[in-house]
Amino acid sequence: MTTSTTTDPTRTAPPGPLLELTNVSKLFPVREGILRRVRAHVHAVSDVSLTLARGETLGLVGESGSGKSTLGRLALRLLEPTSGRIDYLGQDITNLKRGSLRSVRRNAQMVFQDPYSSFDPLSPLASSVAEPLAVHGEGGGSARRARLEELTRLVGLGPQHLDRYPSELSGGQLQRMAVARALAIEPSFIVLDEPVSSLDVSTQAQVINLLEKLQHELGVAYLLIAHNPALVRHASDRIAVMYLGEIVEVGSAEAVYTTPKHPYTHALLSAVTVPDPDLQRTRRRIVLQGDVPNPADPPAGCRFHTRCPYVMDVCRSEVPPNFVAADGTSVRCHLHTSGPVLDGAPVADLLATSGAATSYEGSPS
Repeated sequence: MTTSTTTDPTRTAPPGPLLELTNVSKLFPVREGILRRVRAHVHAVSDVSLTLARGETLGLVGESGSGKSTLGRLALRLLEPTSGRIDYLGQDITNLKRGSLRSVRRNAQMVFQDPYSSFDPLSPLASSVAEPLAVHGEGGGSARRARLEELTRLVGLGPQHLDRYPSELSGGQLQRMAVARALAIEPSFIVLDEPVSSLDVSTQAQVINLLEKLQHELGVAYLLIAHNPALVRHASDRIAVMYLGEIVEVGSAEAVYTTPKHPYTHALLSAVTVPDPDLQRTRRRIVLQGDVPNPADPPAGCRFHTRCPYVMDVCRSEVPPNFVAADGTSVRCHLHTSGPVLDGAPVADLLATSGAATSYEGSPS
């Protein structure tokens, strides 16, 4: 692989996290009537605080509509936050204007969920992959072509793919080209928004392994947004769990996956199939009852209380405080601070109470 001479901004950046979100919220107005007056607001992201270290992968999981993709776009300022603060490389970028924001975006890119819709179907791939280079004035002519060929080899493809159209490539090949485009200007941070959900299982593994290889070689940090907790566990250093616009649990990938401390995380992970048939038959599947509440009118107190099998009176009226367990996992749940007190223990230590708003499939472990 050819080594670029472009200066890595993370090497001269001040100490601290690469990305820091502080109490970030995003409201979308709901307009009705001929005059399109605002009648309500959708609470897409509510008071989220997260950090991402250099070279780290932070996995973000949750149901559809939980706000994951919105949070990823807020991190890149593709959406404007309603409130809160976004710091990148030690700089507050929350209110930067377009000119100043362009220099920030040179170091932050995004890979979208559907590779076919993220490329211009009427242009050869060379045109799309070169777009970041053109926007930021990088190279030109033969030098730009050489950089594009270097990128295709980096993602396991050949220079001949640059002259093809998106419809001529498979989904896996096209997503590799999307990764090449994101890497074109050597960013230090990439948002991966469901990067493999539209691919078959074997191709998913190839793309994830490619991303891990590139991270090891280039030191890039990822915010990995996905539905599949097993995939996120494999690819992430830490996992954040999102429900109805809020982060309910965040910790090391191993701790969150093996000893979940929030009832919602516990329910999500119970749906993950394990490769051992005998072990799978002994696992208890938690099926949450009821639908996700309307994000335009979220419940008071803990937003999960309408579906939680362990709901208490305090859950209906008070927002859970942030509790940090001994293993470093942060969780927002009254079970860790009010009776029965888990005090950082996994939710599996509790038995579902009689009449709880849940059901179980399979035999209890």
